[in-house]
Amino acid sequence: MVQNLKPGVLPGPKCWPDLTIMYSVTQTDRNLAALAHAAILIPSVGFIVPVLIWTAQRSRSAYAAQQALQALVYQMLLVVFVQVVLLLEGLLLIPVIGLINRNGSAPRAVLAAVGIALVILLLCYLLYLLLAVAAAVFNLLGRDWNYPWIGRPLRRYLLQEGVLVTEHEERVAASMAHCAFFYPTTGLLVPVGVWALLKNSSTWLRYQVVQAATLQAGWLIVSTLLTLGEVALSLPLLVPLFTSPDALLNLRDPRVLVTAVAGGMGLISVILFLVGPLLAVFATIAAIRMLQGQDYDYPILGKKIRNRLLIS
Repeated sequence: MVQNLKPGVLPGPKCWPDLTIMYSVTQTDRNLAALAHAAILIPSVGFIVPVLIWTAQRSRSAYAAQQALQALVYQMLLVVFVQVVLLLEGLLLIPVIGLINRNGSAPRAVLAAVGIALVILLLCYLLYLLLAVAAAVFNLLGRDWNYPWIGRPLRRYLLQEGVLVTEHEERVAASMAHCAFFYPTTGLLVPVGVWALLKNSSTWLRYQVVQAATLQAGWLIVSTLLTLGEVALSLPLLVPLFTSPDALLNLRDPRVLVTAVAGGMGLISVILFLVGPLLAVFATIAAIRMLQGQDYDYPILGKKIRNRLLIS
């Protein structure tokens, strides 16, 4: 049976319940929303908590569901946040370091500038965490919360007259599943969690999270194998170096071995540094297109998954 791909619509006789629950916020809703925001304090795997809350509350509480999605988006944007801060610091540090070098100042001045940059980065990260803690506290106190710059636009996108728009929330969830590529290993929890917990979700959402999970799992396996390959290639040099350093000197032409090992490791490094960023670009495009109301198929991979899921 070939299924049509459309967000918010379920195949077969089952229908997703009409989300007609207007804002009727209970303390339980606020407690769950607070938990979704506070989960940012759980290292590496905190983003699975808002996924769990969203999947459990999307048909029960519009408030808890949209707060959980807001918390998920905020956590997943950490990569963007760090990159923006580093870019701004780089733009400020380059002329400062250039001025220090021009004046012939001691290297300590350069180290001091770098140290200040690291302190600023740490303070920005603490501010990032404090906003999430503030969100949790506001919810526990019965007050509404929206993150600066992202909260209100996301809320307007998700809700219409207090009702969750099924297609829009699925698009946000799919977008975050693709964004999870930037979190190696633990990021897999997002697409896998959505797929496992939403058995009755639309075919469109299941397709997108399967795409995201397959790309992430595939690259995780490939990059791990390549890294292990680099380690294996280095063994012919490292083992003699630590056991019998003279063994390398006794070889007829040690340069051949060194060149072969260095060449192999260099090739693997090139693959890692080229393929990884390329896949990250694909994941970014997919995440953006989800929010723009468009579809996206990963090259080669997307078509194979469509055929496997019998999607037209």
